[in-house]
Amino acid sequence: MKEQLKNLPNYITLGNLLCGAIGIERVFQGDMFTAFILVILAAILDFFDGFTARWIGVDGEFGKQLDSLADLVTFGVLPGMILYHYLMQFGYCWPNGFCTSRYAWIVLPAAGAWRLARFNTTNVGDTEFTGVPIPITGIVFASFVLSFENISFLPEGMLHSVYSNFYFLTIAPVIAASLMVSDLRMISLKFKKNDLLNRWKIAFLLMCAAIFAVFLRDSGPVILLVYVLMSVLANFAIKKN
Repeated sequence: MKEQLKNLPNYITLGNLLCGAIGIERVFQGDMFTAFILVILAAILDFFDGFTARWIGVDGEFGKQLDSLADLVTFGVLPGMILYHYLMQFGYCWPNGFCTSRYAWIVLPAAGAWRLARFNTTNVGDTEFTGVPIPITGIVFASFVLSFENISFLPEGMLHSVYSNFYFLTIAPVIAASLMVSDLRMISLKFKKNDLLNRWKIAFLLMCAAIFAVFLRDSGPVILLVYVLMSVLANFAIKKN
């Protein structure tokens, strides 16, 4: 049975990769909402490939490398292309013709590749990460679709004017890229028995619900900011104790 199922996690990972590839094609067609849905679907598959590998007992190096390649496409390149779409919509070209808008998105896949390579060659445990994980960053930038697109069944957010500002759209990916490659210890949302960070994880999830209730479709970047702050506070509190 195990032999028959040994490649199932890798097939799930390929599903993640295909979501990213199709999502990029959707961006080219201007179908931004479908591209966002594909990022969310890929995040679900990204969770289940590792879960399935551990359940079957075939967690290995091949799956680890394939997962990183898929994540780079889906949570690095695709969100970068989504950001590029809006940079060109709200961006600005200097009088000499140089358009910063055309290049700011590149830092997301570049930093994502660095982050994934470091993750594959180091081990800090299951309860925390070094640097913000690329799936979280990718989902946040893909969520700009919710702020900028006309989605009738979603209530309007309150930060559209901030997010559509050229300087915000240019600086935000640079900050996010810096956080991905930083040495900050970020809490993992996996719950482990006797993990001192569990209470912080529960508090973060409750804050996410509150943030969504207030900011609605504009919640993504706010949640990322809170995630970073709570990770820093959690690690400081544990070290102090």
